[in-house]
Amino acid sequence: MKQTLENKTKEIVALISNYDFNNLSILSGNTGSLFLLSYYAEFTKDEKYLEKVEEIILQTYNKIQNGEYYISFTYSNGITGFLWAINNLNESGYIDIDLKEYFGDVIPLIYEFIFEKIEEGDFDFLHGALGPAGFLLDTIDIFPNNIEVIKVFNKLLLEKGVYNESSETLYFTSKVIKNDNEYEKVINLSLSHGMAAIIHYLTRCLTIPEIKSNELVVALNQIIKFYKVHQNPTEYNKSYFPSWVALHDHKASNSRMAWCYGDLGIGLTLYKAGEVLNDLSLKNYAYDVLKHSTYRKVPFEENIVEGNFCHGSSGLVETYRSIYQITMMKCF
Repeated sequence: MKQTLENKTKEIVALISNYDFNNLSILSGNTGSLFLLSYYAEFTKDEKYLEKVEEIILQTYNKIQNGEYYISFTYSNGITGFLWAINNLNESGYIDIDLKEYFGDVIPLIYEFIFEKIEEGDFDFLHGALGPAGFLLDTIDIFPNNIEVIKVFNKLLLEKGVYNESSETLYFTSKVIKNDNEYEKVINLSLSHGMAAIIHYLTRCLTIPEIKSNELVVALNQIIKFYKVHQNPTEYNKSYFPSWVALHDHKASNSRMAWCYGDLGIGLTLYKAGEVLNDLSLKNYAYDVLKHSTYRKVPFEENIVEGNFCHGSSGLVETYRSIYQITMMKCF
């Protein structure tokens, strides 16, 4: 099996090394290639793959400067994801690129983007405000002005929440596309597009002394309580949580097994929140959510039909790897 995996990886790397996706996407473009090639360079101890990483970055930078790319500021398909990748690879020691020198003029544009998106109520991690906001958290040491921007952003974010006095919960609405290509406003629970991303983001904010506040702690606990109130009856359902909750009723439904939607991303996010909040009961609850997912092992039944990261098998493997590294429990 090991040899099969190594051969297949070598084949994929060879294809990626000689292919230009001609876009910035971290999920399906040149930015995503940077990680594969960097990790493969470490695995093989072959510097030529890092040279390819630097070549792709330089080509991408030149295309940005020459106006050859349509520039958005999203995390998934835009320049924010590209900058996040460079920062991540810098911190990992694979490359050494001065973000401030080459991309300092982009940061104010990212500020504008997150304020525009939060005004629209678009807190989506992949395509809206939260992905870029997370990047600003990552780069506070490089761009100290991020701190004050994030404080203002956090205030606006919490103002978009809807407080339910009877249940003492806080929730946020967003739109999903239904089968008839019409939009419906719902309470999305996912990590990729929903409130789990808010939990993840607020949890990270609480680890930064200059940003941490009691208002964020209260809001985080109220959002987490919403999940507990609206979980599925697990004796009748495969998943703890549905993909989303309708505004006017809560009908139990199963969510898929994936990084983007479902119990895995939610459970891991809740577990990390429990660590930061020093809440043992929340960590135990999250552990139960995650362990429950390990019984769902039939790929077709769980809608696992491809290998990509977002909603395929590789995303599951990486998420379970992260869960195991945190919990050290063999069931993961």
